[in-house]
Amino acid sequence: MKKVIITILILLTWISLFSTGFSRTDGKNKISLRKPDIIDLVFVNYNNWSYVMRNNGSYMNDGLDNNRGGGEFPRGSGKTIVRAGGFYIGTIKNGIPVVSEVEYNSEFQPGRITNSHVSFDQLTAEDPSLPSQKVYLIDREHRTDWPEDALHDAFGRPALIADAQTWAVFNDLDTSLNQESLKESLDPGLGIQVTLESYAFNGPKIGDVVFMRYILTNKTNSDYTQSYFGVWSDPDVGNDIKNDLVGTDTTRGMEYVYNNTNEGPGNDFSVGFDILQGPVVYTAEIPPRDALRYQNNKKIIRYNPKKNTFVSEAIADDHIALGAVSSVAHLFGSIPTNDVGRYNLMRGADQTIGIMKWGPCGFEDYFMFRGNPLTEQGSCDVAGDNNPIIIDFYGWRTDARTLLNTGPFTIKAGESQEIWVGVIGAKGVDRLDAVGNLWETDDLAQSFFDAGFPAPSPPEVPNLTVTPLDGKTVLTWQNNAEVSEDLAGELLGIRVDSGFSADYVKSDFQGYRVYRSLTGLQDSYELLAQYDKIDSLGTISYRFLNANNNIEISDINLGSNTGLSYSYTDSNLTNGQNYFYSVTAYDAQPYIAGPDSILFDGKYILKPDGLPVSLESSVLSNAVSLVPLKSIASSVKNIKVVPNPFYKYSSFETSLDKLIKFTNLPSSCTIKIFTVAGDLVRTLNHNSASDNDRVNNRPYDESYSPSSDATSIERWDLKTANGRYVASGMYIALVESAEGKRLIKFAIIQ
Repeated sequence: MKKVIITILILLTWISLFSTGFSRTDGKNKISLRKPDIIDLVFVNYNNWSYVMRNNGSYMNDGLDNNRGGGEFPRGSGKTIVRAGGFYIGTIKNGIPVVSEVEYNSEFQPGRITNSHVSFDQLTAEDPSLPSQKVYLIDREHRTDWPEDALHDAFGRPALIADAQTWAVFNDLDTSLNQESLKESLDPGLGIQVTLESYAFNGPKIGDVVFMRYILTNKTNSDYTQSYFGVWSDPDVGNDIKNDLVGTDTTRGMEYVYNNTNEGPGNDFSVGFDILQGPVVYTAEIPPRDALRYQNNKKIIRYNPKKNTFVSEAIADDHIALGAVSSVAHLFGSIPTNDVGRYNLMRGADQTIGIMKWGPCGFEDYFMFRGNPLTEQGSCDVAGDNNPIIIDFYGWRTDARTLLNTGPFTIKAGESQEIWVGVIGAKGVDRLDAVGNLWETDDLAQSFFDAGFPAPSPPEVPNLTVTPLDGKTVLTWQNNAEVSEDLAGELLGIRVDSGFSADYVKSDFQGYRVYRSLTGLQDSYELLAQYDKIDSLGTISYRFLNANNNIEISDINLGSNTGLSYSYTDSNLTNGQNYFYSVTAYDAQPYIAGPDSILFDGKYILKPDGLPVSLESSVLSNAVSLVPLKSIASSVKNIKVVPNPFYKYSSFETSLDKLIKFTNLPSSCTIKIFTVAGDLVRTLNHNSASDNDRVNNRPYDESYSPSSDATSIERWDLKTANGRYVASGMYIALVESAEGKRLIKFAIIQ
């Protein structure tokens, strides 16, 4: 009885706060903004979601009038299971809690903060109305419009990891966007710049997930300790938005929403929010319960430009990566109306009095409504198959808002914290089947994330060697690409016995393609030759769902069974012309559909999963430039580089100067020195009128006169054109004269 009385008092307090704090007209909006948002948004239609990203931190909210949801699942079904999504970032500023938030409206404006390491009131930001303050989107067909401070690979290309990615940056400097009066939020604004990326993978199960990466940067000159981050959402699963139940799976660190009663075939959905990777924290600075819960979180993922993927990275022994530490369900007017209340809820405390929650279940628990509705095990609020709750003190059938939180953590002045969130959708034959499917997909999403997103990938880049000759070039490559493996199928469980139309092939190498370019730019390479394995594969018919959710069919040419080759000669070239070459490797998969079905031409077929039937390595990954040369004339055959190799101290040199000699030179010639990658290091002009034997020889002696044979020698001081010493390695000297050309390789060992 005592528990019931306490709960009723808490509810009455919430209702009172709700009724006096502000008015609501449509059950959704808070008070209106002092000025309109400057909004840009894009629709992302690439996997099993159709979702919206906005340039002010809002996601899955496509209606500026807030009357439409922007998180459709499954794509094309017309079912919106997330009406709007956002986040909270809260900390202690000048001794009081301050929270910058995104709900239906946003307290963030588009654009970057342009300075740092100053107080909040001295920070400045970009003009939010500039056309560049937009949501950027790239996919496998369009990857040129991408901001400079977004991820790029080692070649400077946009780092496309998923089938589609978005990027936006925004800040909270404009305090006129604050949702409440100064009485309720005394000191709004934190000086936080947020970069938000979303990743959509089109594949079985993993296509039911939207991955979001938040980069929180503190631009002020104050460290923000005791900071919290919360994932906010307004989920509406099924047809009846007031038939939703909220649960928390503490094992997975996920807050989820599902139907209270079955809504009929095709209408039972579930949606979950999971903090896949939280902020990195010093273990001694967090509550013992959280340190114990996440003691094994000793690795995070970081982007590797050379591999163009995310890789696992260990963190310091006395640090961990936090996960979820509290969850909130806003019910019956319990939505907080000030920053103190928001900050308390993010901590897992009562929003009014700030005392930490330690109750056994329901509203009294810092993880609200924890338990397992499938087994009816857990706390007292579990709604199992035989226990649907219409209204009770511990489970609520209502239109809920959710808030999943992590913290406390520190964002030092001028530094950042990174947080990854997964939004997972699921469908089932009934409401609890949808929950079971949600958990299964969440487990896969966490494994997929921890492994660095091992999506279907092309074979390894072939090891290439090129040799320039007179009017032609010879290319040879090794077979290392043929032993590479694609592990995506194993992780995603793509097998016939799991309901798919075919098994995913692990060793899927198919062939090589040879390319040439005159500029070296990515889109300038022309195909010279293709060599593929002799097998039954030729042209594969590939079905996929386009952005409008219609099935398209295309044919993919995998070759004509030429057999594999490991060399190619490119003839009829112009001597002295610079050419670029690349050899790529490509793979082949069968067309795979399932396990779900879709209506097509009046009948149900296995749904296309969007898995590519062929992927190819990048032409830039092993691109090499070279210049074909004429046959060497007899008068230049004797040109030598001495000493070769050059050691820092050589018996050939009696001084301590770093010098290399080119000997037996014609009386007039040009010496161009290149790295093996083709970069020009230095050009030396040799002629009989110069004191060649003392060029670059230190100290310079004005009384010195060259010997009679000095005109056949040129010295190089191992410096670049910019006056810096070159590094150890292999180099190429191209000697050009009227008598002919000579190409000489030599080594420098410092």
